[in-house]
Amino acid sequence: AGVSGVAFHTQWAWAPDNCDPMGAIGDEIIRRTFRTLGYTYIRRERSEQSAPDATEDVWREHIINSINNGKPVLAFGVVGPPECCVIAGYSQQGDVLLGRSYFYKDTHGYFRQADWYRNCLEIIEIGEKVTPLPRQNMIRESLEWAVKVARTPEMNGRATGLAAYDVWAEALEQDKDFPEDDIHVLTLRCMASTDDGFWYLADVRYAASRFLAEIAPETGKAEDDVKAAAECYDDEAHLLWQGGKKSPSHHAPESERLRIADRQLRLELAQLVRKAHAKDCEAIEHLK
Repeated sequence: AGVSGVAFHTQWAWAPDNCDPMGAIGDEIIRRTFRTLGYTYIRRERSEQSAPDATEDVWREHIINSINNGKPVLAFGVVGPPECCVIAGYSQQGDVLLGRSYFYKDTHGYFRQADWYRNCLEIIEIGEKVTPLPRQNMIRESLEWAVKVARTPEMNGRATGLAAYDVWAEALEQDKDFPEDDIHVLTLRCMASTDDGFWYLADVRYAASRFLAEIAPETGKAEDDVKAAAECYDDEAHLLWQGGKKSPSHHAPESERLRIADRQLRLELAQLVRKAHAKDCEAIEHLK
């Protein structure tokens, strides 16, 4: 989360994918992660341009070869929502894939999935082991990237970085967007603001805090600033956790989800968003 920039990224819209930084940052997340770990990779996507290389037979062959060589495959969309899962095995000549997804809860995340290609959007194969990025380079580049990610106000048509907080807070204050008797709309509001907003950001900001606390002793004269940024992100995570506890989840009973229409609650949530914004700004100033 630290080296990829995900820990420092924010994006906002009334949409069901605020928790998916791939849509905004894209391949840079993958590239930085693999470079730090010291591996090459091959990313295969389904698109009109890649059609000849993205058929089920071709992908099945790549997955089987990778697993036979002792390397799992990362895949998007095999089960559940299209977040990343790990493919660790196969059966029936690759017609059935075995793996684990955070979103697959029936058997602690482990699944056996037939007809997997229908919803699979892309796969990432782990390549050769190479010399990883030297640690000092990784630290410096990660901090520079964190600042850039946080200070970029728009990515792929989505409000991002520090600018996203203002858009989020203002959206919570718009009464017209919270029809009291429309449970469908209000459920989407809960998903975007509570689950993919407060809870998701609390987790990644806590990851930012832990990452910075770990590398701080290695940053020389910058150590005090890096430690201060870590504390800011820890404070921000706690503010966001407060918001998650106050705000109804989209999994909550209908009576709870209806509460998101309450103006007083939304004003309180917007205030927490702005406080989190202030902590994020403070953290980025230290990193800058």
